[in-house]
Amino acid sequence: MLDLIPLADLPIVLGEFKRVLKTGGHMVLVNFSKKDNSPVFYEKLYRMNPYLWGGCRPVLMESFVTEAGFGEVSREWRGGILPAEIIYAVK
Repeated sequence: MLDLIPLADLPIVLGEFKRVLKTGGHMVLVNFSKKDNSPVFYEKLYRMNPYLWGGCRPVLMESFVTEAGFGEVSREWRGGILPAEIIYAVK
């Protein structure tokens, strides 16, 4: 779902995640993503027509999570037909 949220709203969403977690609580995010900052073909398609992919576009969440004040942030990327990233973090 994070790939559907406007980038400007991600800090608000992550702030709520952090608010409801207990100190030392773990957060795991899984979202549509890409391996790194390199452009990928489906990003170009998204820019041409955001609704072509159902509004989905790759989002790199690691920096958003770090900026939201989470600790022990790590990222695992999984390629394939629907590439995804898994972000682990601790409040």
